[in-house]
Amino acid sequence: MNFFIGGIGGAIFLVGLVGLLSPDILLRGVEGLKSSRRLYALSVARLAIGLVLFLGAASTAFPGLFRVLGVLVILRGLAIPALGPTRVRALIDWLQSRPPVLVRVLFVPATALGGLLVWAAFQ
Repeated sequence: MNFFIGGIGGAIFLVGLVGLLSPDILLRGVEGLKSSRRLYALSVARLAIGLVLFLGAASTAFPGLFRVLGVLVILRGLAIPALGPTRVRALIDWLQSRPPVLVRVLFVPATALGGLLVWAAFQ
């Protein structure tokens, strides 16, 4: 299970790094999430990631933290269908209209979280 948690952390770290170094690339990529089918696929992916984090928490360096992160990711996965595609698209539009400096700041925690997940999974 740690392998999957490390992989999830690595992916989060890389996305955060792209958001820090070149937010325009990331924001163009987010444009593809505006379709309803992709939004629901993202929701399912978040549910799966949250489940992996929650179930694999016991074998990590910080089991309590990983359980909380798992629950938060599951809640984020449930939020997409709860909000509906129209509201999620509005959030994406809002993010895309922000200045690049703000987008970079928003990806600092993602980069740090991804690094923490990788480190804690293999301790």
